[in-house]
Amino acid sequence: MSVDIERELLDVKDLALENNKILKSLQRKSRISFWFAFFKWALIFLVAFGIYTFIKPIIDQLIVTYNTLTESVTAISEIKSNIPDNSLLKDLFNKR
Repeated sequence: MSVDIERELLDVKDLALENNKILKSLQRKSRISFWFAFFKWALIFLVAFGIYTFIKPIIDQLIVTYNTLTESVTAISEIKSNIPDNSLLKDLFNKR
């Protein structure tokens, strides 16, 4: 019986070593996966931030240009409304 118990203990030991090897490889893959995901999201964030800092001055300039354009249109409308009616001039030219 002692031989059977020793054989079973060796089998259990081999299974435990194989189990340990599998668990260590899973742990290693988990660490690699974590760091890969971390660097992937860090890269995505940095690229998005870089694009934002590159495009922000362009967008600001477009907003300033749009505001200037709307002010100019408003000023032209005010000037147009302040021009006197030229029906008097039309009457003078039609009489001749």
